[in-house]
Amino acid sequence: MVRKRIPRPEGASFTFVCVGCALVLDDLVDYSWCPRCNKPVDWIEPGVSPWVCRKCDVLVADSPAVSSCSCGRQLMRLDPPSTEVGSRHTVSLIATVRRLGAAVLATAITLALVDPRNERWVRPLLFVAQIASALRIAWNALLVAAVRDLLRDRKTRILHGLEHATIKVLEERGLTVRCGVTYTGFFVLDVDHDGRWWDRLDEVRDAAVDAVRRIIAGERGLAYDPRCGTSRLVATQLVAIAICGVGVSALVLGLRVPIVVTSTIAMLVAARLLAKPLGLWAQRVWTVSTALEAGRVTEVTRRPLADASALQLFVAIDVIPRKPNGPAAALSPLGG
Repeated sequence: MVRKRIPRPEGASFTFVCVGCALVLDDLVDYSWCPRCNKPVDWIEPGVSPWVCRKCDVLVADSPAVSSCSCGRQLMRLDPPSTEVGSRHTVSLIATVRRLGAAVLATAITLALVDPRNERWVRPLLFVAQIASALRIAWNALLVAAVRDLLRDRKTRILHGLEHATIKVLEERGLTVRCGVTYTGFFVLDVDHDGRWWDRLDEVRDAAVDAVRRIIAGERGLAYDPRCGTSRLVATQLVAIAICGVGVSALVLGLRVPIVVTSTIAMLVAARLLAKPLGLWAQRVWTVSTALEAGRVTEVTRRPLADASALQLFVAIDVIPRKPNGPAAALSPLGG
């Protein structure tokens, strides 16, 4: 029996999902048929994360009561591109602001080194850099909310480590991954949308299976990566605190500009040296776990972003955490 499709209500946004392709379409086009498989699509509300079973053509609008389909497969969650693109634009804006702040600070330091007695331009530039750093500290504090699931859920912390490990295994095999993000029950890898990745789902599955096997065997270093968002968060926070700390000290103690510049340089060097070890330490303590008893790769799917800037690979893994103080079981991960 063919399932009745969900039509787009009059005046609603142009956001659709093709269950068979696990593809969300959100590019302002009024789709009736999927441009890839030529099958009917369903309308979904913007910002909603649909859950699908590609095998059974099952679509759940949001937050299913059960996580598996009647066929036994796990439902696959698809993140809406509208939210995704917005977050990417936000990240891009933040990166631009960060680069401008770094440029302002570099200009202030250069002017101070060229003419230490000229405070006319150096002082306001330092003040701008310190304000930007204070805003960065506040933004980083808000980002902590984004990793609360990692802090609360042991399985998600294990998946976070498997994301890192899978990326490293793929890189060992000559395949480059742009970045990865871990969610509850699965992680997403962003790769170049150049056609070379489209038929490599089996290779991604094999890399994930190998990552599970190697971590269970004791190769726990695979789970930690200095490129992780946790490490970057710690690094940017340290730099921002260093700049703000010098600014507050200068305000309280009435320090002259040459001393402020010298202290800022010293604190920046110290922050950069401490960033990598403290970032890895934060992963071990808060956001990554290697207490893995067994793992099973249940599904690997793909979906291009709506703007075609990247191809996303969704890797779902069922993990069984190791009991505290218990030995890891020698179980081999099974493909889904």
